[in-house]
Amino acid sequence: MKQHRDLAQFEWCAGQPFLDFLNTANNRNPKGSEGDYLSSYEQWVAWCLLGNLIPLSVSQSLMDLANEKGELAKLAWQRVIRFRNLGARMVLAVLNARQLATSDCKSWREWVQDSLAFREFEIEPSRCRWTVKAPGEQLDDLLWIMVEYAEAFFENPGGSRLKDCPTPEGCGWFFQDQSKNNSRRWCNMKTCGNTAKVNRFNAKKRQAP
Repeated sequence: MKQHRDLAQFEWCAGQPFLDFLNTANNRNPKGSEGDYLSSYEQWVAWCLLGNLIPLSVSQSLMDLANEKGELAKLAWQRVIRFRNLGARMVLAVLNARQLATSDCKSWREWVQDSLAFREFEIEPSRCRWTVKAPGEQLDDLLWIMVEYAEAFFENPGGSRLKDCPTPEGCGWFFQDQSKNNSRRWCNMKTCGNTAKVNRFNAKKRQAP
C-alpha cells in the first residue's frame, strides 16, 4: 500500500498539467520524503478536480462508478500509475537529451492508440483537437484526458525552459521555467529553494572559525 499524501499540500508549480501529474509521485530525490499523492483511484479523481481538469459533475460520476466497480477502479488506478512512470522516464530522456528506450517508445504508442477509441476529433474556430467522448462514463476517462495533455507537452516540451528541481537539495519535480530570463531553479522557492538557502547558511556557520 502506498503511503498517502494530503492533496491539500500538493503544489501546482509545473506550469503544465502533464508535468504536475508526474510530480504527484511526490519526490524523485532518494533522500526526500516518501509518499504518493495518488494513492487510490479516488485520490486520482480528487486531484483532477482540484486542478480544474474536470468539472464537479464528472468527478461525482467517476466516484460513483468507482464505488460500484470496486476492484476495476483499483486496476484503473494502477494503469494511471504505470502511465505516470512512463511519462517520467520520457521527460527525463528529453531533459538529458537521451534516446528513449525502445520498450518505452512502444508503450507510448500503445497508450496513444488505446486512447483513440475513447476520443473524438473536434474542429473549433481556432484549432482542431482530440477530446474524450462524454467524460465521466468510463473509469479510464481521466487517463485519456492526461494522454491528451502528454501529447500537447511532447509536441513542445519547452527546450531549455524544461527543468527539474535539482537534487540533493531539491525534490526532482519537473517544471517549465516561465520566468522572463529563464532563471528559475527550484520547483518552489518557499520549499526547496528555502531548504537550499538554509543548508548553505548552516554550512557556512559550521565552517566559521
